[in-house]
Amino acid sequence: MIAAQALLLPPELRTADQGRSQRAGTSALIDALASDAETLVVAADTRHGRPGTVQELAYGDAAASLAVGSGEVVAKCLGSVSFAEDFVDHFRAAGEDSELHWEERWVRDEGIGKLVPRAVKALLQQTGIDAPAISHFIFPSSFASLAVQLAAKLGIEKTAVRD
Repeated sequence: MIAAQALLLPPELRTADQGRSQRAGTSALIDALASDAETLVVAADTRHGRPGTVQELAYGDAAASLAVGSGEVVAKCLGSVSFAEDFVDHFRAAGEDSELHWEERWVRDEGIGKLVPRAVKALLQQTGIDAPAISHFIFPSSFASLAVQLAAKLGIEKTAVRD
């Protein structure tokens, strides 16, 4: 509602707030893409890593907004896949500002290394796209070569990997 008022949008505009989850922005975007209505999605996050950790360097404050609709678009969503998995790689204890993380090999090998390929393969099957046809593969991670490893595992050309 605050963003709608700041943009001087009409008060009759339907607004919805999603929060208390690191997936709130993504969930709002998926909901907007599934809707027939023109939608403005505004997302923001701030995460705090413990001092001296990799997360302290990688985390920060960020915000983005996307106008979702039809007509002359700059990007088109071809598909979406979600899996509900109980995989804990980080958590924040009650009353704490910073997160705690499990051992990096566990996260990389048992989490990302197994869950992401499953989701990407399901998405490729849903959309009918062959992995070698992917021209841009982006997977942000604090693990230096993980995007290249995932691309190889999925059959995506190394030249498609983007930083």
